[in-house]
Amino acid sequence: MSHRRAVKNLDRIIEDIESRLDEKDEVRELTIKSSRTIARLSGSAIQGMHRGQDVGTQLQETREEILKLRSLLNDHPDLYHAGTVENAMQEACEAFLVHTILESEGLPAPKELGVTDTAYLLGLGGVVGALRRF
Repeated sequence: MSHRRAVKNLDRIIEDIESRLDEKDEVRELTIKSSRTIARLSGSAIQGMHRGQDVGTQLQETREEILKLRSLLNDHPDLYHAGTVENAMQEACEAFLVHTILESEGLPAPKELGVTDTAYLLGLGGVVGALRRF
């Protein structure tokens, strides 16, 4: 009989776990959507720079999306370091760095851009190809 009392709270434990997993799934879906938005805006900004267009608005939107994504992932660092987010941050870094170089300004540090060191270095590597196309 004491075994029944020992597992009596199992339903509540399972419900709590399901709730946390449901939240994680929601955050994961929002992360994917936001990462795609960052990559799209960054790519569009780089294309605009190649055409000689003012891309300040696109870069500002990219920066705002990065801030929203980072805020969303505060409690989910495992998702922040997932490939989707890292790739989007790499694209954003490339766009920001190319723009900074074209404007003859000092390069921003990873912390200023709100990205990981890895994303920054990979984005910096992409800058070489983008500058060659100019």
